[in-house]
Amino acid sequence: MGHDPFAESWHRRALVWLVAAKIAGIALLVDTLGVQSFDFPKTLYSHAVAWFIAAVLGAAIPRFRHQIVPRSRLHLVVFAFIGANVLAALFAEDHYVALFGEWKRYLGLTFVLDMVILYFAVATAFRKPRDWIVLGVAAACATVAMSIYAFVQRAGLDPVRWADDPQPRPFATMGQPDIYGQYLSVAFATGLGIALFVPARAARLVGAAVAVLALATSAIVATRGSTIGMGAAILVAVPLWLFIHGFRRLPIMRSGLGLAAVVAATAAIVLLTPLGDRVRATLVGTQVTDRLLIYRSAFNAYVARPILGWGPDGTAAAYPSFTFPETPGVLGVNPILSSAHSWPLQAAVTTGTLGLAALIALIVAGTIILLRMTREAAWLAAPLLLASVAYWAHGLVTVGSISVDWIPWVVLGAAASRAVEPVTTPRTAHPRPWAEGLVLGVCAVGLVLGYPAWAANRDALAARVAVERPDGARAVAAARSAIAEDRGRSTYWSILGRGLDLQGQWKAAGDAYAEAASRAPYDPTTWESLAVSRTRQAQSGDGSSGGEQAALDAARQAVRRDANNAGAHVVLAQLLTAFGHFDQGLAEAVIAIRQYPADPRFDAVAAQAAGQAVDKSQARELVESALAAKESVTLEVVDARLALQLGDRAAAIQHATRALQLAPDNAEAKDILRMAGG
Repeated sequence: MGHDPFAESWHRRALVWLVAAKIAGIALLVDTLGVQSFDFPKTLYSHAVAWFIAAVLGAAIPRFRHQIVPRSRLHLVVFAFIGANVLAALFAEDHYVALFGEWKRYLGLTFVLDMVILYFAVATAFRKPRDWIVLGVAAACATVAMSIYAFVQRAGLDPVRWADDPQPRPFATMGQPDIYGQYLSVAFATGLGIALFVPARAARLVGAAVAVLALATSAIVATRGSTIGMGAAILVAVPLWLFIHGFRRLPIMRSGLGLAAVVAATAAIVLLTPLGDRVRATLVGTQVTDRLLIYRSAFNAYVARPILGWGPDGTAAAYPSFTFPETPGVLGVNPILSSAHSWPLQAAVTTGTLGLAALIALIVAGTIILLRMTREAAWLAAPLLLASVAYWAHGLVTVGSISVDWIPWVVLGAAASRAVEPVTTPRTAHPRPWAEGLVLGVCAVGLVLGYPAWAANRDALAARVAVERPDGARAVAAARSAIAEDRGRSTYWSILGRGLDLQGQWKAAGDAYAEAASRAPYDPTTWESLAVSRTRQAQSGDGSSGGEQAALDAARQAVRRDANNAGAHVVLAQLLTAFGHFDQGLAEAVIAIRQYPADPRFDAVAAQAAGQAVDKSQARELVESALAAKESVTLEVVDARLALQLGDRAAAIQHATRALQLAPDNAEAKDILRMAGG
């Protein structure tokens, strides 16, 4: 083995520490002053560190030559994956989202490039056991800190007031229990691998402690996918031990006791914790309908664009066109989803068959290389293999997030670092001052580029808070500031529209919603907001934006985008009624009721339209079809009145009587009974 000047250089040490800082920051960083407090600041931080990493690599390669990068065929598969994502982005439904990612997720092409930089940093710089100790300590400390915070949230002592209450299911610094559950699955698997395969006793104790902590925390987070991720890691650990050590070194007594302890701990979790409650509900068939509907929609979206998909992170653009009539009743009035809740379906929807094939090739190639690595470096390869198994197994049933999606790239980087031994005596060029200066220059560029998006995220929160107070002037000022810093996000334009609504500036509000709709035309809610503002503008006597026709066109556009969106139908019903199209308004209101019977407000919309409908017979048929979907005092009263108007006294008495059984003090039902002679 010759001397390796790169191994002793500040460049390599800096890369190791930058990677460790990147992972710890992604895990822990939040911004309580931003409208998106979790994935967005993590993404900006990750991108900023990526600039530092790229700059250090850019300075190291001219000085130490390209031989510092391990020569691995895995690079070819990584480049194929990049190529598939680039092609998918070129033909994406929404190019802005394809580049930067959907709002609240940010897993577009920039994320892919960020992770590729992480991959090459790990492959190039992590050459010694102590490098992995640095990363392991950073990840372990982050895991412990998050677990402590999760138990604080569970106890109801969280000092931060989040939009979603974390007490029932803590999410620590991840923002979402399912994402945190996947992180815990990987932490458990990694700890298990260290406890089983690392020779050092101290390391084994630390690994066991991390695994126990992850298991205990997962019990209160109650993510069902954790049983899949952790279970897969346990199942793979036994054959992996046999693959590495064979039967001769199998400690029968210790293994039996360990297996009994794992079974006992699992049984305790299933019987006594919130996770157990959710697992049992799943096993008996409840709490799964939502996922099955999402999977069906995702598969149909993939079939519609099977080659290159809808673009990186483009599920939200595809989803509204592939919902089902039963979707609102399961997922809510406006079911807008940005994830297929399963990595194979997510890859298929967003990057098509080409991207899915490249991703599977990455997984297979990395796994094969790690298995080969176990012959010489089981202490590293085995824990990473178990971490990879837990990540991909859990990912079959959960959403993606930067909080956890860095994991496979670190694993792949480790595989590439050992797949082919790098040249240990690279030729060293003379120091180049320009290359060293490039580090500072590129880092400065990276930090400057991220600032406007960070500021926009904070201004958007200030605008949203002002809307809720309500303070229209402040909301408009903050929203305009956010838009000036980041014009591409439709959410910021929608917040501006809400602020202008508060000020009664209907035309300006409609123009803001129109901008939002142009940036996210697949989102029915933006069209609904546009329709309402155009209606108010028309009713104020200002027809400069198209008047009634423009309002109805926007509302119908929302319905066209998602015919199974109950919210879109009820908005169209309200507008049709407002403009005097009562029969059409009633028909739309009944569609909304049948799609989502749980909302009593829809009944009032139907009642208003039915009361002024021209065709009373058809109106009564529509109301009775709504009553077939739900029992409602309002609908019973409407049906009774329509029956009375049509001369059907018996039916009027029947429905009025039923209304009084449901609400004994209903005055309108009493009036109908009196008029009908009941």
